[in-house]
Amino acid sequence: MLKKILPLLVPVLLLTGTFKAFALGKMGHQLVCQLSYEHLTPASREKIDTLLAALPREHKDKIAAYAGTPENTENTSFADACLWADAIKKDSEFDAFKPWHYLNIDRDTQVITENACRDNCVPQAILFHQQQLSKGSDEWQKQQALMFLGHWLGDIHQPLHISFASDLGGNRSEITSTLGKCSNLHWLWDDCLLTYPANTAESLRAHHKQLLAQLSSQWQKAPVDKWQQTGVWQWASESLAITRQPDVGYCRLNEDQECKSYGSCKVNIAGNYQEKFAPVLHQRILQAAVRLSGLLEQAL
Repeated sequence: MLKKILPLLVPVLLLTGTFKAFALGKMGHQLVCQLSYEHLTPASREKIDTLLAALPREHKDKIAAYAGTPENTENTSFADACLWADAIKKDSEFDAFKPWHYLNIDRDTQVITENACRDNCVPQAILFHQQQLSKGSDEWQKQQALMFLGHWLGDIHQPLHISFASDLGGNRSEITSTLGKCSNLHWLWDDCLLTYPANTAESLRAHHKQLLAQLSSQWQKAPVDKWQQTGVWQWASESLAITRQPDVGYCRLNEDQECKSYGSCKVNIAGNYQEKFAPVLHQRILQAAVRLSGLLEQAL
């Protein structure tokens, strides 16, 4: 199906938009794409700006509404455009893309190879949309590919997107936690692990600004070339390695190293969970941004 569907891109302009609201997974995706954009060559940024400026009005409006900036429908940032793949989830026109946000695997899987998925999964989605961005036959194809590609890089680096169908990637893994509103493990890694304790528009903006500065500083010391030389299957394996860590609360490994479910039991998220795993999530965001910039430089 990958080769039969031509995705859609969003007009993403310079990263000067304001951030009024962060809901499920928004801040993580915005950080990935903003960091990536800021480290592209001027020529690549100009190509992105040109594509995003020509985005159809209805999709500019969808992005602005989903990002929480309904008054800003003209100057869509690349950061906001990377939310488009979530903003269209309720549109039946794009139903075929829903499985592309994740990869479901067997519970005894320890390393991801291309045999894990031939189509309709996030690693294949990245390969498909990188090609579409590079070789798309019209502007609309390239716009779709740009927005999808930015989103997929965030998804593949979120550990719970490489997981198991039986519990919907941790969406059915209920937790007890003091880390904000998140009531299941997937939601925790999408949102609260990154944003807690910020819970107002003002505190979220400040937290976003602080994280962006922190990750930008870390970029200067990161093994950029090493990270960019790897491919989608290794990125998925990195996420799986985190997913399988017992302290994450998703897996109970048996003697055969098979990941057993906690079933209907709620997992208690310990008080030091954020201290231990927020830095892990921060690094995954940084890796996603570094690798996205490499893919964009190749494709644009």
